[in-house]
Amino acid sequence: MREVQRRQDRRIARQTRVKEQVKSVMKNEIMKFVVDRAEFKTPSFHSELLDLHSNYDANKNTLTHIGGFYQQLYLMVSAIFEQYGDDLKDFYDRRRDLPENELNKKAQTARELVVEQHFLPFLCTYFRDSKCDSFTMMATPEMAAFMQENKVTVSGQGHYELNKVSKEVYLKFRHMFIEERMCSKAWLANKNAKVTDLLLGCLCLILCKKVPTECAVNKIDSLHNKVRLLSPSFFMKEQARQDSALLRITCQPRQPPTTPNSQTSLDKDDSTQAWALNGRTLQLPYNVPVINQQAARNFREDLVTAMAKAVPDFFKEDPVHQRALLALTEETCLEMEDSMLQQRCSEYEFPLFDIGNQELE
Repeated sequence: MREVQRRQDRRIARQTRVKEQVKSVMKNEIMKFVVDRAEFKTPSFHSELLDLHSNYDANKNTLTHIGGFYQQLYLMVSAIFEQYGDDLKDFYDRRRDLPENELNKKAQTARELVVEQHFLPFLCTYFRDSKCDSFTMMATPEMAAFMQENKVTVSGQGHYELNKVSKEVYLKFRHMFIEERMCSKAWLANKNAKVTDLLLGCLCLILCKKVPTECAVNKIDSLHNKVRLLSPSFFMKEQARQDSALLRITCQPRQPPTTPNSQTSLDKDDSTQAWALNGRTLQLPYNVPVINQQAARNFREDLVTAMAKAVPDFFKEDPVHQRALLALTEETCLEMEDSMLQQRCSEYEFPLFDIGNQELE
């Protein structure tokens, strides 16, 4: 019996060594073709934060995180709901008692800012003023089938031309986008239904170019061309490849990479910069989704800075508000990451590679 056990142990040890060797080779490949070819984006919030599939683009470095910009929006608004609750009595009392007072028509606190009548103008202004070229979401297979069935056209840039649909199709789309959450597992998993309804309702109006004139935000006639819902078939032109590992960038950049195409004149102490990587490079036979913690963090900081401009007195009165929201969203974002990693990663079948400054420098 002891001899049998020793044989089993030796066999398991040999198998483990082989798996470790395969994992080591994979990490070296990822370091060579993905990490070593990273580039700085500074400030990173001037570049779009994409979902982990990076819109299926295999030709450039991108900033990616779970759910892209939408999920970070969700986390921030959820944090406001959690931090300040649902008590809007003062807000509605002011509007009732002094309806003609211009100040009472504006949000005075972070919680009031995420009331739909204030949040839609804020979101339109944020998107309009952002230096990002676009804010994109990829349609799910179910949504893509709906679009095809209803003959929604796709632009030359790959987004659905929802501003051209009939009222009947618009109402159907609105139901599927908001009520059915586009059949997105990620959106359905978000627990705060009020926040999801608020975000998707505002995004639907923007996507379909139906922001009401009462919103009173100038220069948003072409905003639907900046905030876009993409057709997956337009972008999935290469043969589908398997995701084989997950890469998580856990550091704040400190030193530019040494690749020829890298930017090298950056401030090493600039906390607004982040690494951009290409986890879909065709130089690998597999994909490596990238969770970029600093890029997501920078997006949230830019978002809360914009909120502080919208309700300046609230944030000036107590600077703790801004720090508290950022701390809460950081915590919930890390919890979201951990949940995904537990579900998806394993030591050898789908390894996680955490990359910090030591590896990047």
